[in-house]
Amino acid sequence: MFPDLAPAEDGKLHLVFSSSDGSGKAMVSALEVLPGVRGRIRPIRILARQTPYYSNDSQWWSPDAYFKGGQLATDTVAFAGTDDPELYESHRWGNFSYAIPVAPGKYKLALYFSADSTTHGNPDSQQADQVFNVFCNHRAILQNFTPGAAGKDVVVRRFSDLEPDAQGKLTLEFVPIKGYATVTGIEILPQ
Repeated sequence: MFPDLAPAEDGKLHLVFSSSDGSGKAMVSALEVLPGVRGRIRPIRILARQTPYYSNDSQWWSPDAYFKGGQLATDTVAFAGTDDPELYESHRWGNFSYAIPVAPGKYKLALYFSADSTTHGNPDSQQADQVFNVFCNHRAILQNFTPGAAGKDVVVRRFSDLEPDAQGKLTLEFVPIKGYATVTGIEILPQ
């Protein structure tokens, strides 16, 4: 992620790629150029679903990306405690991680959880069986977390002062202790 890039006098971005040995044989798979505000990256909002979503508070959420492991599930239960139940209708579950690229700087993170009622094929599974840890760049930010423990259908946990690792990523690891880990949405904002 490179913030604050501006076009040259001709109105174009000129990108030159070369290999580390100077042979000029470099490769790129894709580029994405988005408008932004000088000195800040655009908010990153990811929902554990296969399609983008425009929430009731007029925020754009991208479909699930940057993940490794886990599975997607969709809930058919209407969640209480939110004015936007559709936001919480799906989640990623299992043992999984996200490696989200960001520019250098400090970030605020919000993790969205639903106390889902699905059992993922296990009729003996219950909400209380979901106990997991969440790490950001190998540092625990949630320990022994159970989304349904507060007695609410939806839960949001917020964190601040997070910085990318040496590879320019916020790596979030969801590690089950009992049952499985789960997340519905991830929001990253510049601080």
